[in-house]
Amino acid sequence: MSFTSIPNQPIIFTSNTVVDCPDCGGDYKQLLDFNDQVFFQVESTPCDLSVLFKYDTIESAWGVPVDNQVCSTALDVSGLYCQLLRTNFIYQLYQVEFTVLTLDQGSLTVGMNGSSSYVLTLPGTYTLYFANPTMTNDSVTLCFGSDSWIGCLSTNGIFVYGLASENQMKVGIVDAITLETVDIIAPTYTVKDNKITTAFALTDVALGEGCYRLAITDFCTNTCGQMYLYNGIFRDANGVSGWTATALVTLSEGQAEFNLPLASDSGSITQNTSNDLCDGLQYYVSVFIASRTNVRIYAVIGGNQEQFFGTGYQTVLITADGNNPLEILVQEFGGAPAAAIINLVEISIENDSIQWDMYSDVLAIGDYNDECKYYKIEGCNAEDQFNLAFGASSFLPAIRLEGRKFRAQYVTEVNNFRFASGKYQTTYVDREKKWTFAFGRLPEYVLDFLSTIFYYDNCYVNGDLYYAIDGEFPDVEYNDADELGALNIDLALKSSKVRKTICSNTDADCLPSILDNDDEPFLLAQDLQRLTTEDSVNLYQEFIL
Repeated sequence: MSFTSIPNQPIIFTSNTVVDCPDCGGDYKQLLDFNDQVFFQVESTPCDLSVLFKYDTIESAWGVPVDNQVCSTALDVSGLYCQLLRTNFIYQLYQVEFTVLTLDQGSLTVGMNGSSSYVLTLPGTYTLYFANPTMTNDSVTLCFGSDSWIGCLSTNGIFVYGLASENQMKVGIVDAITLETVDIIAPTYTVKDNKITTAFALTDVALGEGCYRLAITDFCTNTCGQMYLYNGIFRDANGVSGWTATALVTLSEGQAEFNLPLASDSGSITQNTSNDLCDGLQYYVSVFIASRTNVRIYAVIGGNQEQFFGTGYQTVLITADGNNPLEILVQEFGGAPAAAIINLVEISIENDSIQWDMYSDVLAIGDYNDECKYYKIEGCNAEDQFNLAFGASSFLPAIRLEGRKFRAQYVTEVNNFRFASGKYQTTYVDREKKWTFAFGRLPEYVLDFLSTIFYYDNCYVNGDLYYAIDGEFPDVEYNDADELGALNIDLALKSSKVRKTICSNTDADCLPSILDNDDEPFLLAQDLQRLTTEDSVNLYQEFIL
């Protein structure tokens, strides 16, 4: 499986949409307002066709590897150890695993041509990620280099995998019960390491009030062959794997060559390792035709075929007839000899035919913006936390819950001082106001999320910044054997401060007030302002009868 949900977020994908037992969370529906933004994050992992294989190795200065390791023994030596790596599929994201055996001095730089690079200063086993490296003849170059490194690198355990990136993910909204496609989403993506953040606004989707699920496809599963054809670039690793060719067709590095010397000759290549295409579904089949002479070229699935015209990159839409593989058929037409060279074959499913692989829990979409009844909880971190990517990812997970805010309480820290005269004075007060937020009947994955988001760098509840004032997450309460839990948590505003600090022993007399002037004829005032001493004591006129 290429895309895996990361725990502790409000949207989790699974292939199972059946509730296994009654009262185990099946009646929970996650609320989404029509104006909400939706975020989720998945981790991309290797699948069977992901492993890249070496094409060539280039060394300079450090010499030829000995005992499966290459070493640098002196500083200021411009060392380089590179591997040119072939792939059976053109990826945009790569995972590299390797071990630095020793690193006694300096640093070691690891990079892919055209992508990012990393500077290592400690020995150990590393897993690094590279996005959008430069492709050269459908190969990528991985290099270890430095002129300030003394140490040894293991050349026996370097593994490079191509990972599915955002361009290999399809996202949709489906009916909560039938799982039929309601709409296809065009999200905004960010990729950090192997974590893909997906975001979209519900205002961009035409949905009525009701219950739905999010759905995604899985690149590795490749249901009905909808995501890719294996080795559609004809990479030759001891033979062009993934294809079967008839007579008059030569498969070699990067091309399928058709030579038809006689009239009515034909030749074809057929996929033999991908999932068979599914009956009745529509597919876009694309080929790159480098050259053609006196031929007709077709995409064939079962009894259906569609013709390619011209040269260069050509695409047709074809409906699969039966559960059959894709065949590219070339027939002589217009005179012999006839010939054609094809460099690439690609496939993708038409949107209405997408076969979804994983689904979210039920989402109830409607009008839930009453802030006295519904509470939108969202948050972010400045750096990666809780195994989720935040820095440079724009990830803003959120959930909307029905609940209650009540029981205002005041946490105070107070210092009192007593003078020798017996008078008390409050010299310091620090007061925080907290509220109890109550949320009930929540499934475990939602509780997982809540147990982390209140400790984010920024946690918003209906747009205001809060934090968990008591520190520990409260105990979750359950009714009998019900797996839906309830909790009460005390939250305080993150930026509020109500404080008193006395730096002198001045004591103000507050009564009577300026509003009491008419009832206090002996209070001295001018222009409706009280006259007081330097110590703010009211002045009175002595009146003698």
